Amino acid sequence: FSGTTEISSSSTAFVAFKKDLGTAACWGDSTYGGDCSDVDFHGTTEIHSSELAFVAFNKDLGMAVCWGRSSYGGSCSGVDFSGTTEI
Repeated sequence: FSGTTEISSSSTAFVAFKKDLGTAACWGDSTYGGDCSDVDFHGTTEIHSSELAFVAFNKDLGMAVCWGRSSYGGSCSGVDFSGTTEI
């Protein structure tokens, strides 16, 4: 994981994030965030996790993408992050 700038974990998955490249590798239980193959990390400024989900947040644009178990925060399509500067 050369170049990794941040590692986040849920209870069953991990994300190794390379902020400067806008890329990440995820592993663990795919239902709970271990599969991030559909996530675009370009512009992401920080990654946070809950017990079974993750959020990749771009504080400069007030945008986020979530993945993992939807009932634990893995679905944020209806959330307006504009104006949000911290999660």
